[in-house]
Amino acid sequence: MNWTPQAVEYLKANYRLQPVDETARHLGTTRYSIAGKAWRLGLCDKKVKRDMAYKGSQQLANARKNSLTLSRPEPVKHTPEPIDIFAKPAPKPAGGPVDILGLSAEVCAFPISDKMFCGQPVTTDSKHPSSYCTEHHAICWIPKSSLNDRKRVKA
Repeated sequence: MNWTPQAVEYLKANYRLQPVDETARHLGTTRYSIAGKAWRLGLCDKKVKRDMAYKGSQQLANARKNSLTLSRPEPVKHTPEPIDIFAKPAPKPAGGPVDILGLSAEVCAFPISDKMFCGQPVTTDSKHPSSYCTEHHAICWIPKSSLNDRKRVKA
């Protein structure tokens, strides 16, 4: 902004009387250019408060003076319970979907969505060990004899 003598006089006369935003609107410039020019003219104190550039800074200063000071509550003293790191985790109820952290050798690992797995108990057939429940084992496991039959038919 080109500072005309009239603009400088207006700034000197109204800097402490009205908010910087109003002065900036009246002169057609930004509040930062007003604050900078006021600083260069020596209109500011050496300690410039941050809120002086904002609209209604006098009301803000008065509100701060009149506000009640609040004290912080005393912290609650909490003693954590000891954790047994060797204890086995509580068994999860069988039959529900589990996430990847809930997978173990005892639950079905058949994926039912991006992040969830079946969670039913695995089949206990010793002839065909599996990491799936009976239903998903039947879907995923194809007997070798069936594969041989398919090769014969295709050939």
